[in-house]
Amino acid sequence: MSAFLLCAAALAAAQTLAFDQALDLSVQRSEAARAARAAAHGATESSRAAAQLPDPMLRAGIDNQPTSGGREPMTMKRIGLSQEWVPADKRAARAAVAEAMGEREATQSRIAEADARLRAALAYVDAWYADAALQLAVELEARFREEMDAARARLAGAGGEAAPVLGLAAELGTAEDESEQARQQQAGAFIALQRWVGLRPDALAPLPALAMPAEEDFVAGSPAVLAARRELELARRGADLAAKEVRPNWTWEVAY
Repeated sequence: MSAFLLCAAALAAAQTLAFDQALDLSVQRSEAARAARAAAHGATESSRAAAQLPDPMLRAGIDNQPTSGGREPMTMKRIGLSQEWVPADKRAARAAVAEAMGEREATQSRIAEADARLRAALAYVDAWYADAALQLAVELEARFREEMDAARARLAGAGGEAAPVLGLAAELGTAEDESEQARQQQAGAFIALQRWVGLRPDALAPLPALAMPAEEDFVAGSPAVLAARRELELARRGADLAAKEVRPNWTWEVAY
């Protein structure tokens, strides 16, 4: 959350949003990414305890207590300590499964972050395109307005004809309609971008040059491919643990 506040403060000062800033803000604001990070952290903490022995248990009881009440010579109070003993190879297999689950959750966190970044990137491109289209429409409208003023000046000075003025008036009206439509589209695109970054900037920085990765690198780094590999590894380690779990554990107890 602190990183999000720093990015928000920087954006508020500059009022111009950059592409990389938008991606970072989207990851910080994404509830899915935040939940996935928490799940990955929890899986990491759980994996640390998987290789340890279970906690010892304190036991207390009464032996040979008559159901009718009272006591008899064989009635005894008992207090003791018991410990379940899990073989080392079984504990190692449990730790391997827990580690695989942690790696899977970490990959799911990467998938959630990648999805947030992708959606923010698409919203940024749409907003940048809509803003550029609005600027072109406004410039075109201003050019038609200048030509319209010049034609009216010529007509007023008896040096021009009325037909060009009427034609320019029609074209100016069309340009004004297109500018208004572009303005509405730009506002909608900025609102869509604000959904992902949390703030509505005054302007957008130009899109950076993005290099296309090689096909092998793209496939190897794809979160979906990594998730499938993590699931496969988790299944393999789970099968190994299941084969070891068929052997019983031992429990020893000391009582007084």
